[in-house]
Amino acid sequence: MTELELYKFHEETFKPIYADLIAILGSKPEQIAFELEAALSHIAVAKTNDELYEKNIEKAYGHLQRASLDAVKIMWLEYRQRAEKIILDPDMRAFASKASESELITKFQKAEQTARSARKKELNNTGNDPSASISEYYEAAQLFSEIITLIDPEKVAKLTRFKSKYKTKEVVISFLVGVVSSGVVSFLLAK
Repeated sequence: MTELELYKFHEETFKPIYADLIAILGSKPEQIAFELEAALSHIAVAKTNDELYEKNIEKAYGHLQRASLDAVKIMWLEYRQRAEKIILDPDMRAFASKASESELITKFQKAEQTARSARKKELNNTGNDPSASISEYYEAAQLFSEIITLIDPEKVAKLTRFKSKYKTKEVVISFLVGVVSSGVVSFLLAK
């Protein structure tokens, strides 16, 4: 492992994933910060102690790989949770999507399958290569993201207003039924 390889991994793998994650969450997860802090410490040791250079560059790389894996898994989970809400809401699938329900469900299933494959690869590479499954987790996250982008915000607003009106009517009807029934019961008891 060289400094150049470490830098290349940072620029080509970690940085784009981390930027996407921060954009999605609006914050920086602590666990990523811990890994970056550890990587920086190893780089500092490597640059100040020639005897420990190679060992610490390797360790820095390991922490950067772990930070990348953690970041992509957090992204995947966040997108999955958002997509699942859509998939589990039949009204959202039917009335707020720019795609057919079957297309949404197919994308969700493909994303789930891709994530399972990534998890299997991650388990098979435990202790060997933490970054082996990063690209598959990223692919799964992107598939979940596609589901989210297929939801039309204007249609969601209309659906929400419709449900709100329906709910209001339902509450009023329930109230009136309650008032009428208590009046009927009072009338019958009075006789």
